[in-house]
Amino acid sequence: MEYENKMNIYITLKKILSDLGSQGKFLRYIATIIKISPEKRMDIYEDLAEYLDCGVPINRAILNLRDGYLKESKTDITAVALNEVAYRLRNGMNPSKALSPYIPSTEALSITAGDSAGKLVDTLMRLSKSIERNKKIKHEAIMGSITPVFGVITSISSLYFMGLEIIPKFESVMPPEYWSGVPKSLYIASQFIQSPWSLIPVVLIALVIFLIGFTMKSWTGRVRVYADLVPPWSFYRIVNGGNWLVSLSLMSKSGANTIQSLKQMDSIADPWLSERLNKVIYQMENGVSLGKSLEMAGHNFPDKKIVRKLSLLSELPNFDKNLEQTGTRFIEKGERMVKTQSFMFNSFIFAIVGLMAFWFVIGIVDLQIQVGDFYRSKSGI
Repeated sequence: MEYENKMNIYITLKKILSDLGSQGKFLRYIATIIKISPEKRMDIYEDLAEYLDCGVPINRAILNLRDGYLKESKTDITAVALNEVAYRLRNGMNPSKALSPYIPSTEALSITAGDSAGKLVDTLMRLSKSIERNKKIKHEAIMGSITPVFGVITSISSLYFMGLEIIPKFESVMPPEYWSGVPKSLYIASQFIQSPWSLIPVVLIALVIFLIGFTMKSWTGRVRVYADLVPPWSFYRIVNGGNWLVSLSLMSKSGANTIQSLKQMDSIADPWLSERLNKVIYQMENGVSLGKSLEMAGHNFPDKKIVRKLSLLSELPNFDKNLEQTGTRFIEKGERMVKTQSFMFNSFIFAIVGLMAFWFVIGIVDLQIQVGDFYRSKSGI
């Protein structure tokens, strides 16, 4: 969703600046902001790994991939990025530095480790697979967050429609002072909606949505540990916890030192992740294993069960291989966890929507009965 929004901005600006002489420089700048899309990164990593495995020099492989995208459009953002990558490689940059402006930082770190250990082909293939797994869990998290928001917006819109359109028509039929029970509560709600105070709930909901988005990356401390157990913060923990596990396993498989890998991740991490990594790094520098360090940190990151599992596995040989398997399984399990939590969260929201609809229907039916009784009493029937 975020990538599509950035692409729409790019397409609009490209049309505006298509006749300007500085278009090439502008496109390179935009490419560093938008990055290469996950789908195209998957293809590029796989194709690049195949070329390198067949002995094709990396610069020629990049140029070949660039030419393929240029056939689609001379201003294709991926072609622009790959052209710049090829230029950087020709000037002596290593693959990770050449690619780093156009891919996520965690992937660049994995490529650095793989290149240093002489396992670049293997690293690229693993990155492609990890992107595919991450796409699924991110999709579930996004859908699990959008549906409740849609339910809340629908409820508020219905309430405002009732208060501004339906209830005022009944007021002209029967004076509100004769209303009672549920219809009276509808009248009170209608009066509130027609007043300037009705903007308060809208502002509050907008503020809550903003705060949730803001706190995802920046909120730290003990309270956040408990917030990470419930949606939407739990979605963020599951998605980023899975990404972290896979990235760490990729770097470990590539021959990187675990503590050094964690420090590199910490240097590009948001405050939420950095808080978790700092405590783990501190414990590991004092001789504690990764699993035990995660347990001692007390954040239940990336997940309580995974922490217990890593505490045991980190004491066994072949931990690098076990870490990769654990990360893969956690992402698969995380997808199911997000689905389950989304279902529970959505059920709660739609239960509220259903109660509001029930309140409205009962109120209107009761009001119609009261209107009939009112006119029968006036006519003496």
